This record gives sequence, structure tokens and C-alpha cells, in this order.
Amino acid sequence: FQCDGCGDVVKKPKLNQHGNRCYATFTCIDCSTTFQGNSYQAHNSCMTEAEKFQKHIYQNKDAAPVKGKAPKAAPKAAPAKPVSIIDQLNDKKRKSEEKEEPKEKKKEKKQKLTEWSATELDKDESKNLQNALKEILKEGKSLKLKDIRKKTIELIEKHPQYKKSDLKKSFDKTFSLTLKDNTITFA
Repeated sequence: FQCDGCGDVVKKPKLNQHGNRCYATFTCIDCSTTFQGNSYQAHNSCMTEAEKFQKHIYQNKDAAPVKGKAPKAAPKAAPAKPVSIIDQLNDKKRKSEEKEEPKEKKKEKKQKLTEWSATELDKDESKNLQNALKEILKEGKSLKLKDIRKKTIELIEKHPQYKKSDLKKSFDKTFSLTLKDNTITFA
């Protein structure tokens, strides 16, 4: 077999090893058939030396002779056109872009989270804190501010998508108490 990437001639037992290094197609030297991926493994025989070297005068001994005519060799299918490396890379890029489309939809979903989700977090940490705080306060129990802060942070830290950050500082920046007209406002 000949590697279509680098041009090296490689024997069949070494094709897997060479394929892991070159990532190109292989062409059988005897029959000029190009094989994609690992399809060369099923290629155990293609043509005899007589077929290869005698070409148009070769007569298949197994075929029954027709009276008065020399038997013709069966027409060969046109060998598969080798696929260029550029075409392979373009196909690979197209396939990866098709796979990325659903991921983009998930990202859009993440940005629009309005309530606490056990499977997703918003990109905005302050939104995550607000959603977690709403989840904590859903129970309707009266809690101390210190306990609210602790439970909100614990809820986010237990989330499977949580990436380490200083949630205490973020909590203190996001939420504040203000006094206005003898009324305390939590914002």
C-alpha cells in the first residue's frame, strides 16, 4: 500500500501504525484502489501478477471459454478517486461545525436562566447568586442574614458546573442593605 499523505510504501501489517501517524488514505499498489479510514483491512486480495502484468491479454482460467471468442476479462470498476488532505480537513471542519450548533443552543439557554437549575448555571455569577437565593427563600422560613449567605453559597458550590471562585465577596457585592426613609431595603 502507498500512503497518499507522505508517499511511503507500507506493508499491510504496519498500516495501522502508519495511519495513526499520517491520517491519510492508502492506495493499493496492485489494483490502484484507494481506501478511506480502516477499510484497507478487508482488502485481502485484488489481482494476480498475471492480471497486473498481462493486462489486456490476460485470460481468466476459471471463466468458461466462449466458442470462437477469447474470453474477456470482466470490466473493472473505476478506481475510487483519492481524496485530498484539504478535502478531508474541510469535511472534518464541516462535521465539527454541525456538532457545535446544538452546543450554541445550550449556551443561549444558559444565558436565559431565570430560576435555579440543578443542571445548569448562568454565565453571570450574580444571576447564579440571585437564583440560588430565591431557591433558599422558597421554603418561606425566616432565616438570619448570615444563614442565608451560607446556604446560598453552599447551594452554588454543590452544583456540578460550579467553577471555584470567591462567592462570599461576590455575594457581598451583589446584595446590600440600605436605609432610606427609616426603611431597610435589601437589594
